[in-house]
Parts: sequence; structure tokens; C-alpha cells
Amino acid sequence: MKKLLIITLMSVLSACGGGGGGSSNNQVVSPAPTVAITKTNGAQVSSSAGSGDTITTSISNVVPLTSGQTSRTAINLSDFARKLLHLGESQTLQPLTVTASCPGGGSITAPDATATSGTVTFNACVGYLGTATLDGSITFSASGDLASNYSAAVTFQNFTITNGADVVTINVSMNISGTTVGTTVTTKVSYSKFSVTINNDYINIYNFHSTEIYDTSTLDYSLNWDYTFDSSLINGVVQVATETPIVGNNANQYPYTGSVVFTGINNSHVRVSTNNSTGLSTDTVMVEVDADGDGVYEDSQTMTWTQFESLGQVFLF
Repeated sequence: MKKLLIITLMSVLSACGGGGGGSSNNQVVSPAPTVAITKTNGAQVSSSAGSGDTITTSISNVVPLTSGQTSRTAINLSDFARKLLHLGESQTLQPLTVTASCPGGGSITAPDATATSGTVTFNACVGYLGTATLDGSITFSASGDLASNYSAAVTFQNFTITNGADVVTINVSMNISGTTVGTTVTTKVSYSKFSVTINNDYINIYNFHSTEIYDTSTLDYSLNWDYTFDSSLINGVVQVATETPIVGNNANQYPYTGSVVFTGINNSHVRVSTNNSTGLSTDTVMVEVDADGDGVYEDSQTMTWTQFESLGQVFLF
């Protein structure tokens, strides 16, 4: 839930994905919630399950990050695909020759730069995600005015990111779209299932949808998302939905207002929110728990974003 940031560097990933049509985006049956949310685990569950949005749409500096004693690798797929294909920019695809060397070693094989579909293959490629080594393929098909009104289907197939001792394997087919009107950029990402293994852990995300509205002049943004999160990191399944839009400005590190609700078994809930009008500053967040599912949040605590983020078992921010 960090601020969204549109930038041009491949080494830093930011959110500008989008949902378009396509068979890869057919709904699948999401598993039912299995995690009992309590006062004890509410903050940790919401911090970990909140990484589902981060994986695909939030700002992420691509360096090894630490959660507990385990080093993790930051991931952000939608913008990696968007930047690789130069979607939403004045040119079409990344101007690669058929085979190109990566900045830090290895190679990329890609279609001609004028292609709007094809496969990009990474072979021990270093330099596009910091010091991480990339292997695997990305298949894409894009249409429309790629500078201001585009849609694309992008598939990561057995795509592997190796960063030190960390090995991340990704499989997902996502739809990305973007529309620009004046200074307002509306971007979306959607997919039916995302699967990732991180060393011995797994994350499955089902029926993901997000929409971001960003003003390139004022730097204001608004974000909504929903998905189902299944992971060994929380020992089960929760549903995630935006209750009120996440609103902020890229001049500030964290959003001004917004709330997200995580639903567990027996309608137990944890709500994560920030709202200046209630006296919370932009660097703090409120975590409220409804453990018995009666619709009343009987426990609440306020903490800094840094404290909240550090509770996640995978720190992908």
C-alpha cells in the first residue's frame, strides 16, 4: 500500500498495469477463506496478504530485502512488462535486436522492435532487476495506440528470478491496459491466477483486479484492488478488497486516506486504513480486527507503516 510511482528506470518497478479482454483473464473459482483472523495475527496476516498487490502493482526498489532472518527478492511484474514493451510511452517496443546482451551479463532474445506480439526470452540475464539473474520467457500481444490507449496480454512462463540465495519462480497470464486523457492516466491489471514460489514458500493469487488513476501534473493517485490470497506465509487463504480508495500523492511516501479489508474464515476481518481526517498522519496506519465476524471491530492499534510492513513474511515493498 505504498504510494504508486510512475518512473522510467527498468531497475525500479512501479505500477501502471491494466485489465483488458482476453481468454487469459477468465475467472477461476477462488478458494474460500481458511485463516481465522484474530487480535494476535491480524496485523501479520494483512501485511503478508497485502503483498499480493505489491507483487503486481506497487512501487518496489529491486534489491534484497530482509524479513526476519530471511532475505527476499522484490517483485513487480506489471510494470516490468509495461516497461519492457514501452506500453504507455511514445514508442512501441523496447528497441532490441533479435539477440541482445544484458547490461550485467547474459542475453535477451526478442522479436523485431516493431513487433506487437511475440516472445522475449531471458538467458541468465543480469541488469534489468538490479543484480538479480533472470531466466525464462515472456509472451506478449499488444494492440491500440501504445502511447495513450493500449491493451496487452502478457504471460510469464516459468520465469525465474535468482538473487543471491533467493529463487523466485513465476507463472501468470495478465492483461494490462492504459488510457491517457490530458494529464490523467488510468491503468489497470487483471488476471485469473498468479503462482509464485519463493524458495520453500508459495503464493497463489486468484481473480486479481486493480485500477489506478494518476495525474502526471499534480502527482495525485487513487487505487482500488481486489483478489484472493492463498499462501504458506499465512498458512491459508484470505480475501482482499479495497473498502475505500487508496488516495495519495507521489510527493509523499505513503497515502493520505483509504482502507483495505482482509476477510478470513467465519467472516473474521482485519481492516487496514489511514485517514488524515481522523488524526492519523501519513506515516501511520490503523489495524482493526473483527475476530468473531459480527461486523464490529473490537480491537484496534495504530502503528507506523514501517512497523506494519515489517510484519509481512514476504517483504516485497
